[in-house]
Amino acid sequence: MFVILFLWKQEPPSRCPHCRREVDVAGESVHRLACDLRPVRCDNFLVGCPGVFPAGRAASHRRTECRFELFPCGNRGCPYARRSCLFRSALAVHDGACGFAQVRCARCAARMPRRDLSRHLEGECHPAGAHRGS
Repeated sequence: MFVILFLWKQEPPSRCPHCRREVDVAGESVHRLACDLRPVRCDNFLVGCPGVFPAGRAASHRRTECRFELFPCGNRGCPYARRSCLFRSALAVHDGACGFAQVRCARCAARMPRRDLSRHLEGECHPAGAHRGS
């Protein structure tokens, strides 16, 4: 009776091209997909973000720096406050013109939505120190 022995050639470990960590051949493809140093594009690349960075920074990039991340307006009552539809890069511009942003009257210091300021100044404003009904 003949016994045939198969000697499996053991592959030497390979190195991840991103983090240079040694990985066995069986787990190489899994590691490459999960490696935090693999380059990825920003999730917002379809709307214009050119960002390419290590996968481990993707969430941080979107949360803090991506100009193309969408946000809602922070002013209560604004139609854009209900859904995320303003790019981070446009948020400050929108807030500077949003009629629902709270502003302070320069004459009497009353706070109100920006859209009400002109009407307030035309008739309702009573500057501090002014006599009413004179």
